Amino acid sequence: FLSRALRSTVFLMAGGEALMRTPNGSLRMSLAGAAARPAGAGIEPVSGSIHYLIGSDPKKWRTNVTAYSAVKFERVYPGIDLVYRGSEQLEYDFVVSPGADPGMIALEFSGSGRMELDDGGDLVFSLGRQTLRHRKPRFYQPSGEMRREVSGRYVRSGVHQVCFEIGAYDRALP
Repeated sequence: FLSRALRSTVFLMAGGEALMRTPNGSLRMSLAGAAARPAGAGIEPVSGSIHYLIGSDPKKWRTNVTAYSAVKFERVYPGIDLVYRGSEQLEYDFVVSPGADPGMIALEFSGSGRMELDDGGDLVFSLGRQTLRHRKPRFYQPSGEMRREVSGRYVRSGVHQVCFEIGAYDRALP
């Protein structure tokens, strides 16, 4: 799967891996210790379709390709799914089933000259003269029609790796 934005292209690959290319370099995010290459599936189709008319041979053209607003990778960790959403910024949700352990989630980054956690809790990467930012994570549980916020933050677990520290929550709920 791929998503194009004004100044970047994001490729989503088997295993839930994401590669963001910008004019100043690339940043790869992979899931450390995850399941062996779970396949992704497009979810939430959007209206319209895409046509790839590359080259002069119509047999190689791809027409009426369905576009999606999200891609889901099931069971990237036991009881945990990963959903990417397309926007100007790469967004992703880990959906943790009741009883599953979110402590298994570990994000490994490569291609960045520097990775830092800023004072606001954002994860900041340098790509040449460009700065990429993964906003401070938000955690929540459904509560009827509402969402109950859960405290949490990124925690460095290696030179180019982070995991999540999550506050108290009801483990019997997603």
